[in-house]
Amino acid sequence: MKYEHIGGELIAKKDIDHSGTTHTLKTGYPNLIVQPEHTGIDYYAKEILVVDSIVIDKNNGEVF
Repeated sequence: MKYEHIGGELIAKKDIDHSGTTHTLKTGYPNLIVQPEHTGIDYYAKEILVVDSIVIDKNNGEVF
């Protein structure tokens, strides 16, 4: 790993040579758990997922 002095401090540079580490720094960690698609929020501030059944109040448009 390479270091440089910045403002009197020794700082590690981000040009790490290992390809896996470089890829993770650029793209972030992979999502290891498959999650269903999120489509909105209901009246109770809960996530609505693609696989969920919903009820819509026709008087005010709220989703339950």
